[in-house]
Amino acid sequence: EGILLYANRSSAGLLEDWNCSVGQYVPGVWLDHVRDVLASGSPAEEETAVGEHVFTLFFAPMVEAGYVNIYGYNITERRRMEERLGA
Repeated sequence: EGILLYANRSSAGLLEDWNCSVGQYVPGVWLDHVRDVLASGSPAEEETAVGEHVFTLFFAPMVEAGYVNIYGYNITERRRMEERLGA
């Protein structure tokens, strides 16, 4: 249905950026990703910037249960290192 069911403390910045909290709908673009992942049954990754930080979001479908877990990894330092190395 697109409603955020759970969020840990580490997700506070991301959820603030999304203007979303537990019990509310996730923003449309992310809801589209959730629906696509749930329909395909295959996990997916997307990157997003939140302020000066960059995150990889890993979408893990729980098809039989009808929901998707989203795990976020802060990759800011890795991106900065890649830029310094010219990668």
